Order: sequence, then structure tokens, then C-alpha cells
Amino acid sequence: MGWRPLIGFLIGTGLLTLANGMFNLLVGPIVESRGLTEAMIGAIVATGSLSSLVLRIPAGNAFRSGRATALVMAGTVLAAMGYGLLMASAAPALAVLSALQGAGFAVATTAGMAALMERRPAGVGSGSLMGWYTGSIGIGYALAGFVGGTLADGVGPRGALTAAAGAALVSGWVTARSIRRLRRHRGTVDESGAPPLRGWVRGMPTGVWLGFAIAVYINLVNGGMNAFFPLYALGLGLSLSQIGVLSGIHASLASTVRFGAGPLLSRASYRGVTVAMVGLTGLGVTAVAVPRGFIPLMLLVAMVGSARGVLRVVSGAVVMEAAGSSSRLGGRASGIYLAGLDLGNAVGPLIGGVVAEVAGLRGSFLVLGILPALVFVAVGAALSGRRRSGEPTAARVKPEAP
Repeated sequence: MGWRPLIGFLIGTGLLTLANGMFNLLVGPIVESRGLTEAMIGAIVATGSLSSLVLRIPAGNAFRSGRATALVMAGTVLAAMGYGLLMASAAPALAVLSALQGAGFAVATTAGMAALMERRPAGVGSGSLMGWYTGSIGIGYALAGFVGGTLADGVGPRGALTAAAGAALVSGWVTARSIRRLRRHRGTVDESGAPPLRGWVRGMPTGVWLGFAIAVYINLVNGGMNAFFPLYALGLGLSLSQIGVLSGIHASLASTVRFGAGPLLSRASYRGVTVAMVGLTGLGVTAVAVPRGFIPLMLLVAMVGSARGVLRVVSGAVVMEAAGSSSRLGGRASGIYLAGLDLGNAVGPLIGGVVAEVAGLRGSFLVLGILPALVFVAVGAALSGRRRSGEPTAARVKPEAP
């Protein structure tokens, strides 16, 4: 098989995350322009995230190999419909459109990841493939701020959202076409290999739940950082341009490091890499509460961003290995894993906000750096106990070439 279908898939994935990032950038200002209160704005924005979280598991359960292209196309069409925010003014209509965008994004990305898992090209390891896949996601989000802001200033929010909707639709076509051309190289797809719905927790391989736990952890920390780091940095006397540079360093490293994570995973066990990166993340976030200068903060956000990128690849590779060749199991594993990202992104700002109210912004970084890491270690130990008890899992296999 040539590389063109895989490259096309990665381009389609990047286009969808570019569109989603532009929506996230513009939805707040657009809703505010309707004269709604801050609380109503927050509720409308939250409906998108909530619908995405709720749809992950059903989308994964609905996935079959033969439905992959239909689910991707349907998801991108739903997402594009949500970009019609400028056509509505009433709060209920805005909430529905936000929910449509979140639901469509969830369906398309869940089906897309599941399809890629069962179509891994021969000779390409899980770590390398997840590095490329998550790297394309990161690049899409990294470009979203620049593209969305530039378009909004140049042609207005309506033109920017129209461009985002177009990117989502093109993404659906490119990704679906690439999926049809990608051939499965993982053996016979066993449609009966997934556990029944009511047996998910006990029947799902440990590797899937480990990937879920890592996903919750990295986005919990990232969500809290994104919500409160700019406010904290302003309080230290940094300028908005300096804060933008720090955010750009964090996002850029979190994206680009993923492309080189495959070779790292071929030389080290998933366990060692995970422990090291969780330790670096916890140390870096905790230490943010200490320095007051731009250069120390730059080094810390670079460390946290790099660790986040590697953990994103490790988590996806572990899930891919655990899913095996079952189409149904792959769909459900994809839904569970991506739901972990949504859950962490929702919980992180909540934890940071509650702690900041009690102990200040500095205290929120101390808690975000220490508490999630300790909880993750406890969960990881419990999952390791399940593995030692005899449950089959891909955690024993390095996430590299089969």
C-alpha cells in the first residue's frame, strides 16, 4: 500500500481539528455579541463540550468497519451545521447549534480513530502511527488560533465561521476517501470480539482503561493550565505578548514532539515513558507556582508541553494495541479513550477554579501539579493489579511494530 491514503487521512484529521479550534476561538465572542450574560455564554459553550462527551461512547459502540466512512461524513456534516451560529440570536438556538458542533466532532473523530486503528499499515508501529495521528491533531489546533483570528479580523466572524464549516466538510470528504483506500493489515476483523455493553468496565482490556486514565490526566492538567495560566502570568507582570509566546511554546512542543515519539517508544517500555512523563508534568506544573520571571516560566511550559505530547502518543498507542483486530472493540476503545480527553478537559478548569477561590491562583497550580499525578499513580497501580491477576492486555507489549 502506498502512503498517499495515510497522508490524506492525516490531512483530513488536521483540517477537522483546525475547524474545531476556530469554532472554539470564535464561539465566545459571537455569543457575547448577542447581548447574553456571562453565565449564559458559559452554558452555551458548555453544551458543545457536554454533547461531545455524551456522544463518544454511543459513537464508538455504533462503529463497524463498514460504517466508518458514513460515520465520518455524518459527523462532519453535523459539525458544519453547528457553524451556523451567526444565523441565530436566541439562547436556545445557540445552544442547539453548539451541541450539534460538539456532537458532530465527537462522531467524526471517534470513527476516524477507530478506522485508523484497524487499518494500520503493515510495518508501521503503534507508537509511530499514533505520533503522526496525534501530531496532525496538534498542528490543526496550533494553526486554529492564527487562522481563525486572522480571518475574523480580515473578513469578519461570519466569513471565519464559513471557512471553518468548509474546512470541516472538506475534512469529511478527504478522510472518508482515505479510509476507503486504506487496507486493513491487522488480520481478520472479528465483529464479535467486543464485550457486551453492560460488561464494558470488567470486559474491556486493561490497556484501554490505562489509555483512558492517561487521557483524563493530560487534559485535566492542560485544561486547568489553559484556564488560569494567563491570569496568573498577568498577575506576575508579564505582558500579553509574553503570555502569547509562552502559550505558543507549550502548544508547539506538545504538537511537534508527537512526530518523534515513535522512536522513543521503540526503545523504552510504555510504563517507563508514562511514569517519567507524568513525573515531569507534575513537577513542571507545581513549579509554575514558584518563579516570577519570563525565562523560568518558558522552561517550565516547554517541559510540560513536551511531556503532554509524549503522553498523548503513549496513551493512543496503548489503546491501539489493546483493541486488537476487533472492529467493535476498536470502536468502543476509541470512544472510551476520546471521552477521557473530553472529561479531563471539563474537570481541569473546574478543579483549578475551586482551588483558586480558596487558595489563590498559585495554590491552583500546586494542586493541579500534585493531586492528579497522585491519583493517576493510584489508578495505574490498580490497573497493574488487574493485569497481574491474569487479565489479557496489550500493556505487556511495547507500542511499536507488530
